[in-house]
Amino acid sequence: MTRPRQLPIDEDRKIRARQIVRRLKKGYPVALCALDHRSPFELLAATILSAQCTDVRVNKVTPELFRLWPNPHMLSQATQTAVESVIHSTGFFRSKAANLIGMARSIVENHDGDIPQTLVELVKLPGVGRKTANVLLGTAFGITSGVVVDTHVKRISKFLGLTVSDNPEQIEQDLMITLPKKEWISFSHRLIHHGRKICIARRPQCGCCPLLTVCPRTGLSELRSEWIRISNLHRIPPTTNIGNWRGRNAIGLAFINIEPTCAAGDRFRKNIGSRWHTVCRTSVEGVVHGVDRQEFETSKSSGSRSQRFDACRTDWPNEV
Repeated sequence: MTRPRQLPIDEDRKIRARQIVRRLKKGYPVALCALDHRSPFELLAATILSAQCTDVRVNKVTPELFRLWPNPHMLSQATQTAVESVIHSTGFFRSKAANLIGMARSIVENHDGDIPQTLVELVKLPGVGRKTANVLLGTAFGITSGVVVDTHVKRISKFLGLTVSDNPEQIEQDLMITLPKKEWISFSHRLIHHGRKICIARRPQCGCCPLLTVCPRTGLSELRSEWIRISNLHRIPPTTNIGNWRGRNAIGLAFINIEPTCAAGDRFRKNIGSRWHTVCRTSVEGVVHGVDRQEFETSKSSGSRSQRFDACRTDWPNEV
């Protein structure tokens, strides 16, 4: 059996990871678990149900589940058929029902009905792996035992160049080495929210991503043209090749074509009307004049990406 690949310890990667953490904090200041729960038991049961299922679906099922069986003692006495009928819509309902009942029985028999608070004890429960255990310990008890690696964290971590592995346990180890320990719990929650809102699995919205300039986009196709928020323009590093900058501040968006053959370094070319200008990064104040919103919408909807602009202003700070 081949060993999972592990990234060597890299100080540049750690610096980039801290930048990612700061931007995620700004974009998602409240890092909460998306699973509705009122107790560690409810969170544990909900996390077991969340396997191969959306949190939205789980949140629709758990109120009835916890109304019928509000604690481990009552769930341990439930029948397989009864539990299956309640959680049927979450998928894999037979194995999940067996795991829920088995988990409750194990807690009652081996822990006197109390939820264990160590990773070693939790992973012995039916249906509980490292991911579920880390979710419970971090969210319910505030115990930093590791980094939760779900499908979103697994996928986006590779895009960000924080891991090269497809193995969840190895990904967790890479993230634990790279991230500050105090961020292990909240990082996963924020990255999961980011994966649902922007870094969508089928079509990542790189153009409006606050992580764009610190993300190597590993495994993704070259970013040719995207709708990019005006707020992201000041974060584009001077080494980025930028051409055909088209701005629109009516809805806070700008259109950028990124082409490898365009100007690089501390200078870039900006098309104002029908003229090309090369402007130093330190002197950009970027007043772009053009047509009104209605004309812009007409030219955009007609399919002709004309060189027209709404007025917008961009200030480039010294730090990117």
